[in-house]
Amino acid sequence: MIHEAMPDLVIVQAGPPWASLRGLGVAVAQAPAGRRVALAIALDTPILWRLITLLTFRLQRRRAERIIIRAGGNAVTTYGVEPTMSEPAFLYEMDSAASEYADRCLRPRGSALTLRRLLARCFGYDPALGGLLVVGRKS
Repeated sequence: MIHEAMPDLVIVQAGPPWASLRGLGVAVAQAPAGRRVALAIALDTPILWRLITLLTFRLQRRRAERIIIRAGGNAVTTYGVEPTMSEPAFLYEMDSAASEYADRCLRPRGSALTLRRLLARCFGYDPALGGLLVVGRKS
């Protein structure tokens, strides 16, 4: 799916963590040079689904990175989406100054802040995020 606000971005929805990411590889292979392709991982899901995603995110990200690179892409980056994947208000690059700013000034603090920070260190993202994008650019 090409996002209407960013016509040079193709978004592929992630299924269950154990599902094939063949659609991502096809999207990268078919994309013209310079086009960005993203794997969208929704986190605004039921608690059990969110827990499975939390436990498998690092594996999903590595799989997506390998598929993007094998299909001719490069510059793989992960973005946090807030508040939901279906109606995002803002995106920011994970593990960057933008991520620190978003956590400090843009995102609601909510409850259990210390627990969320600990989980973010363990699993690679704050479990209160609305979604994640693993984005690569076609070479």
